[in-house]
Amino acid sequence: MVNPKNDANSLKTKIRFNQKPIAFALDTGSDVNVIDEDSHVEAGSPPIKKCTELEEPSMERRFDSSGKASAHLNLEEYSSKMNYFIVFEDALGHCIKEKAHLELKGGAASIYQKPITVPHNSKDVIERELDRLEGLGIIRKVEHLDWAAPILVVKKTDVNARLCIDYSTGLNDALIDYQHPLPIPEDILRR
Repeated sequence: MVNPKNDANSLKTKIRFNQKPIAFALDTGSDVNVIDEDSHVEAGSPPIKKCTELEEPSMERRFDSSGKASAHLNLEEYSSKMNYFIVFEDALGHCIKEKAHLELKGGAASIYQKPITVPHNSKDVIERELDRLEGLGIIRKVEHLDWAAPILVVKKTDVNARLCIDYSTGLNDALIDYQHPLPIPEDILRR
C-alpha cells in the first residue's frame, strides 16, 4: 500500500489506519507495504524501528527508508496488523526476481512506427525525462532497433512529464497473450 497522492492511475481506497481514515492505493502485486512520511504522521506516528534501507530480495535498487513501523489496518470487514516501511525517496526500483519474456506470434513481423510530432516547447521536458530515466538505468540508448513505438507525453501538474509508449501501434497485437487471472485486493488482504 502506498499513499496515492502521486499516482493518478492507482486503485485507490479509503482505509482506517490506526483508526484514522486515510486514502491509499492498493498494489495487489507488492511484496512490501510502503508509505511516505506524511502518511505515517497522519496515522498517529507509530513507533519507528531503525532501518536505513527498504530491503527486499526481489528489488535490485534499495530505497532510503526512515524505518519500519506497524499499524492496525481496517479495510471493510478485514482487520489486521500491518508492517510497513516509511520512505522519503521519490525514485523507481528495479525487479530482478524475474526476467520478462515476450513471445511473438508465429509469422509476426517487426513494426517500426515513426515518432509523433511534439510541440517545440515540449522537447526540453521530454529530453530531461529521457536523461533522468537513462541516469536511473531504466532505459538505454541504442543505435538501431527493428521495433519502435511512438512516445506519448503526459504533462504532470509540475514542470515534468510522464512518457508513455504506445504499444497499441502493433507490438501488442504481435505478442502471444497468456491469460492469467489477477487476484483482487480482497483476496490479497485475506491471506
